[in-house]
Amino acid sequence: MTKVLTVDDLEIEFEKQNSEHSCNWCIYIRLRKKDKEQTVLMIRTNNKPYTRFTFNSGNIVNRSNKTLKDILSNTMNNVQELREIKKNINDEKNNLNILLTNMSKKFDDAEYNQATSTLYAILNSVTYGYDNPLSPQFLNTARDIYSKCSLARALNKTTNKINNS
Repeated sequence: MTKVLTVDDLEIEFEKQNSEHSCNWCIYIRLRKKDKEQTVLMIRTNNKPYTRFTFNSGNIVNRSNKTLKDILSNTMNNVQELREIKKNINDEKNNLNILLTNMSKKFDDAEYNQATSTLYAILNSVTYGYDNPLSPQFLNTARDIYSKCSLARALNKTTNKINNS
């Protein structure tokens, strides 16, 4: 039996995989209701997904170009935005590449692998308990952790100076 859900927002992502992947396509279904967002389904397939856009007029359901245009108008605001995204992805100085470069300089192999695995999970909508992506909760937690670690480093340097005198 089909399960019926009522949600505030729905996102369907079609992701073409590279040739080294175990499948050709991944399709993600993400839902948002109030302040909760969740990827509820990931589908892997070797066959290109089919899409159908229809309109229910009350007594008959027909294919609809208007529905298609309504959905596509919500996917990308304009061609310039798409070009900007492509430029940022191809730009070797984007923030993610800068972060990966900095991590590779400072982390050992185990730390780097843990960090890249975590980033990969986040890019695939794993929330790690931060259910509202627009909330400053993560940034506040990150700032608190950094402050505590900075204080610990400063205290450790002070202790070393005292012990060496």
